[in-house]
Amino acid sequence: MEFNKNYIATYYTDIKNSKNYPEDFLYELFLIGKISRDNDLVTEISKTLKEYGTIHINNAFKMRNKLPENGQDTTRIIKSFLKYGAKDPLFPIGKLYTMMGFSIFSIDEESIAKELEKQPNLILLLQGITELHIEGVFNIDIPEEFCYISSLKNLEIKGNYKSLPTSIGNLQQLENLTLNLANLESFPSSFWDLKALKELELKNIIKYCQSFFQLNKLERLV
Repeated sequence: MEFNKNYIATYYTDIKNSKNYPEDFLYELFLIGKISRDNDLVTEISKTLKEYGTIHINNAFKMRNKLPENGQDTTRIIKSFLKYGAKDPLFPIGKLYTMMGFSIFSIDEESIAKELEKQPNLILLLQGITELHIEGVFNIDIPEEFCYISSLKNLEIKGNYKSLPTSIGNLQQLENLTLNLANLESFPSSFWDLKALKELELKNIIKYCQSFFQLNKLERLV
C-alpha cells in the first residue's frame, strides 16, 4: 500500500482498513486532505484530525494553502510544507515529500532560503530526503542544520559561498557530493569524517582548496 497521487480515494480507503487507523496515519490523512478536491472527503478527514490529532496538526490543516491537485509543482509544494511546518513542529516534510514521489529537494528560490534562515528548525523536518540541491540563495552561510539530515545520500551545492557548514561530517550516509563553489576558501576539518563518500565532484574550486585532498590522500575522489 503506497501513496499514489493519482489514486487518492483508493489510498484513503486502504489506510482506513489498516491496523492502528487513524492514529498511525494522521499525516497521510493530512496529505490526502490537502491534495483532494472532494469536499466530502476533506470534511471527513478534518473531523478525524480534530478527534485524533494534536492542536498543531489541526492548526496546520486549517491553513488555506492547498497542494496542487496534480502533485507536480515542487516549488509550491515545498513552500506549502514549510508553512505547515511553521504551525506544526512535528510536521514530517521529508517523509511526505518523498511519499509524493520526489527524489530531489531543491532550494533554489530566495523566498525559500529566507524562510529557512528565519526558522532553521524547519530544516530538521526534512529527515527522509536522500538528495538535496542547494543553490546560491542563502545570504551568507549555509545553515548548519542541513548537516543533521541523516538520510542524505546525495548533496549538490552551488553558489558564492566561502565556506561549508562546519558540521558537514555529520552526514554519515552521504555517498555523492558535488561542489560548484568558486569562492570556497577552505574545507572544515569534519569534512574528512564523510566515511561513506564514494564520489566527489569539484567545479570551479581553486587550487588552494584542492591541495587539501592531496594532503589527506583523497585524490581518488576528485
